[in-house]
Amino acid sequence: MAKNAANDIDNGLKSKGYDVKLAGVRSAAATNTSGYDIVIAGGPMYFGKVSRSIDAYLKTLKLQKEVNLGVFATTGTDQFISGDFQSLTKQVEMLTVDTPLNKKVTIKLIRSGNESLKDDADLVSETIQ
Repeated sequence: MAKNAANDIDNGLKSKGYDVKLAGVRSAAATNTSGYDIVIAGGPMYFGKVSRSIDAYLKTLKLQKEVNLGVFATTGTDQFISGDFQSLTKQVEMLTVDTPLNKKVTIKLIRSGNESLKDDADLVSETIQ
């Protein structure tokens, strides 16, 4: 589901004229964020927490000033669960406390089912604003 969300977000950004580089969080390409206006990272959420690989990536993420950051987590349900969103928000806030943070951070839960396309589109729209 996280891979599908990443592809949908990729397509959404491309449709708005952005040049997109889709990279896994463990890849060398994901560690070099210089020159980007937007960085979006995400993956699955298990029991209210993002996966270890996403958590590790976000903890080591070095962004240049004036970068919009989007963070998403996929869930196994089509329902919005406020506890999951609050947990994700708290995780992201802990990562950004000591950084000269950027223009904006957008946080989004991507639900399963038909709702995921709307969630993906919302993340794109909110991150590029």
